[in-house]
Amino acid sequence: MARTSTAELLQEAYDKTKDFVDTVKDESRAVYDEARHWVPKHPTAMAVSASAVVSVGLVAYALGRRRSTRTEAEKTTVSAAIARVPEVDLSPFFRFVTLLMLYRVATRD
Repeated sequence: MARTSTAELLQEAYDKTKDFVDTVKDESRAVYDEARHWVPKHPTAMAVSASAVVSVGLVAYALGRRRSTRTEAEKTTVSAAIARVPEVDLSPFFRFVTLLMLYRVATRD
């Protein structure tokens, strides 16, 4: 059995994945160009989408932080995880987003 060098192994891996990487690169470039043309025409949709993404991220972060401090008994019950969710108060964030949207509508030409 012949020994292959690390350089040969890396070259083989590169050759096998080159087509896939090129396809992903071309598709992501097309999606990026399409988004560059769509976003300036739809600022409200982007603001709503961004606020939704931030909200979901904050909830996931809070749940993840709570999960690391749980006891062993709480880890086995789903109801304990559901009971912790109302402790997260996101109402100030949504009030801010609402005021921001109202401001944008009021100052629109």
